[in-house]
Amino acid sequence: MKPRTSPRPSPVRVVSAFALLAAACGGAKHDLSEQQLSGAVAAQQPSLERCYQSALETSPYRQEIRMEAAIHIAPSGAVTAVDIEGSGGLPGMSPCLKQAIMSWRFPEANDATHTSLPLIFKPQVTKAQPDPAAVQQAVREALKAQPQ
Repeated sequence: MKPRTSPRPSPVRVVSAFALLAAACGGAKHDLSEQQLSGAVAAQQPSLERCYQSALETSPYRQEIRMEAAIHIAPSGAVTAVDIEGSGGLPGMSPCLKQAIMSWRFPEANDATHTSLPLIFKPQVTKAQPDPAAVQQAVREALKAQPQ
């Protein structure tokens, strides 16, 4: 019986402190509340998870990654600019995150909003369930190997 390779760790969830800093940059006015910003970001969280999962496929990494996205939102709710800061992202991760965030939509507002979003990616490893067929096969082989 050939040795079985252990499965990859379970998918890693994006754990992000969605406490957006809703303070305007440079004293500009804004009227999107933290609740509106956080709600829009929470709805889009899967797009961040896809970027992280994709990066993990090519570069497995088990450490926490911290980044920050500075987001500029037009009164229409469209994202007009994203700057990703922080070192520690995986190859290809920052461009993917930037592209994902650029596609987000926020509620309409009277003025532009500038905010920042801390991004924290933490690996979660779960115990793999044994394959019942593999267990049965191993038991059969062990029984055959016993002296009579």
